[in-house]
Amino acid sequence: MIKYDGGCCEFSGTKIDLISELTVVIRRMVEKGVLDDYDLDLLVKTVKMPMGDIQAENKKMVDDMSEFDKFMMKLFTGLDADEIASIGVDD
Repeated sequence: MIKYDGGCCEFSGTKIDLISELTVVIRRMVEKGVLDDYDLDLLVKTVKMPMGDIQAENKKMVDDMSEFDKFMMKLFTGLDADEIASIGVDD
């Protein structure tokens, strides 16, 4: 079982059970049009990146955003740019 609650991820079960559960989630996202082939390739690339590289890319993206883009991000996602930049940073 995979359980994600905010910044905490817990999982238990056999490897095949976890892979099956993750596959079902990703397949449904593809079927709903949430993810396409480019997104899947980016997902795999990102998962394999060191966390420091991901954080650096997040920070660069936020630094390059206009104030309007930051406002729109907050409006649509509920997250401000600083929260996005800090995703994955252990407290």
